[in-house]
Amino acid sequence: MTEAFAPTAVSYAAVLKAMVRAGQVERAQTFLESVEAGGHPVNEVSYTTVIKGWSEKGDLQKAMRLMAEMEDRGFKPDVVTFTSMMSSCDARAAKELHRGFYVAMSQFMRTRMEQMRQRGLKASVVTYTALIGKLNDGPEVLEVLRQMEEEGISPTVATYSCAVKICAQAYDFPSAGRVMRKMKQKGVRPNIMTYAPLIKAHHELGSTFDVEAVLRHMLSQGVPPQGFAQRNLEEGYDT
Repeated sequence: MTEAFAPTAVSYAAVLKAMVRAGQVERAQTFLESVEAGGHPVNEVSYTTVIKGWSEKGDLQKAMRLMAEMEDRGFKPDVVTFTSMMSSCDARAAKELHRGFYVAMSQFMRTRMEQMRQRGLKASVVTYTALIGKLNDGPEVLEVLRQMEEEGISPTVATYSCAVKICAQAYDFPSAGRVMRKMKQKGVRPNIMTYAPLIKAHHELGSTFDVEAVLRHMLSQGVPPQGFAQRNLEEGYDT
């Protein structure tokens, strides 16, 4: 193959991305190893892509092992690498497992955040939102929101909505209320995804009164249900 047509690191990264998107993570791992063994160019994106793939499959051990290999080969994980791992962890598996999974996942996320700090990497709002999404209960959520404030990182509506969801899943409505008040104080308008977890949680508890209260609050904030409430109450709002 002539030098003019030799694949670049970008080319290999694109191939790996296509494999991961197709769910062929094992194949992507093998391809990455063969590319490196052949002395061909790879980059941080190549590693980050496969790390994300393993995380999406819920195989955190392989994801962390590949991150270690990445560093051994002189590539430094960046904010994108850490965020990809944290945000891609298999949430579906989390629903099916017991509380211990959430505790372990929370610790995993906090460890990744500490590694970022040790490397001098500043977490982004996306990173923190990913962390919140894997927490276990309301107090943890409120603590992370406090850390964001200390670091001068402003939560978005997606961050707050994720925080409300974790609180609602734990049926910790007081903490959810505190998150909602923080949103109001910061001038962040809630949307349908902010209220959805609260409707689901109250419905699971059979509290029609509280469901109606949430709906009234939605309307007072200018957030129309638009058929959302009836449809998702009937379907159990399966997220």
